[in-house]
Amino acid sequence: MWLEMAVVALAEPISPELALVCPELRERALALLPDPRPFRPAEPAADAQPEPLPPLAVGLVVYVAARATATAVEGALLAAFIVALALLLPALA
Repeated sequence: MWLEMAVVALAEPISPELALVCPELRERALALLPDPRPFRPAEPAADAQPEPLPPLAVGLVVYVAARATATAVEGALLAAFIVALALLLPALA
């Protein structure tokens, strides 16, 4: 009977909390995990230098230009909607 209970206990999933406190269950849980090596990024070469970031002024100019363009487009669409509505309202009345 004890052997049957042990087999059933081994077949059931391990609680994550138990794997944190019990060294035997931790080893068993780690053995059940897939190999993490295929998911790790490749190590950079020893002489590889990271790409430098553009200066802050360039980023600021690009951001301001993008926001100004988006605001101008939104404003033009809103103005076109208001003009269309103003032209259609007298015709509907």
